[in-house]
Amino acid sequence: MDKATVLEDASKYIKYLQNRVKELEETSVSGKNVIQESTTSMRSKFHGGHEDNASSFDDTISLPISTANDLGIKVKISGNHTLVRIYCQRNSSLALRAITEMESLHFSIMCNNVLPISGNTALITIIAQMSEEIEMTAMNLVNCLQSSLSNFL
Repeated sequence: MDKATVLEDASKYIKYLQNRVKELEETSVSGKNVIQESTTSMRSKFHGGHEDNASSFDDTISLPISTANDLGIKVKISGNHTLVRIYCQRNSSLALRAITEMESLHFSIMCNNVLPISGNTALITIIAQMSEEIEMTAMNLVNCLQSSLSNFL
């Protein structure tokens, strides 16, 4: 194969991929498959000065929790499926409180897990399904969970 043929094939493939991206974006916007994501990190009011540890979480998760009074909540919503991750102090009542709060907001809990990360830190993961009768954004759910769980810190 000569260079011209390789460049022509590469150009056709790039155009194909661009069209495919446009198709997927259109189906995502037209359907209810839009993925919402929201993240928060709450610092204790008793811990001051170290704001560099209060960064948001991203897909390469480095836990910014430095004290037992920190709380980080990450929510992803796709359609009516919801994934909630809570980084917090190791406290079994926090997981129960988060599940109770989500059920009161008309979520059906499919699966939950509490994973101890270190001596005093845990990762709570909740997979839930949102009721068809409500429309809640990821940010609204984060705010509800944050206000409910802040009483336990």
